[in-house]
Amino acid sequence: MEWRNLGNTWISRIARFCTFWNKRKKTFMEFLTNIILTSLLCLGVYKAFDEGMVFGGVAKWIRGPITSNILSNKERKLWMYFTKPLFDCPPCMASFWGLFAFHAFYGLFDWSVIPFIFCVSGLNWLLSSIAER
Repeated sequence: MEWRNLGNTWISRIARFCTFWNKRKKTFMEFLTNIILTSLLCLGVYKAFDEGMVFGGVAKWIRGPITSNILSNKERKLWMYFTKPLFDCPPCMASFWGLFAFHAFYGLFDWSVIPFIFCVSGLNWLLSSIAER
């Protein structure tokens, strides 16, 4: 019995979803592998911008207005919101680097970018909280 003959039951919906998923060439293992690779990319960028690392000077230069008294509190918060997705916060970095990696892996954007970013963010949070202990 084919899934097309099942009508509009929950089984047919799952079967249609799996067929759509396989047509897009995104198997579950490939999806998980890409999530892990993107998380490692985010953590690598995070460590590369640490003090004393390769891009530590660039990070210090970008963070300069945050630490000085040039900016008001509102501008300082806005500047921090700019730096967090780029290199300051591993869970936040999933929003920027996840979009970049998803496009690199699949060459397009579709609805599956949303669970991809949430999974990368969760894995980044998990790995960074384990590393802090």
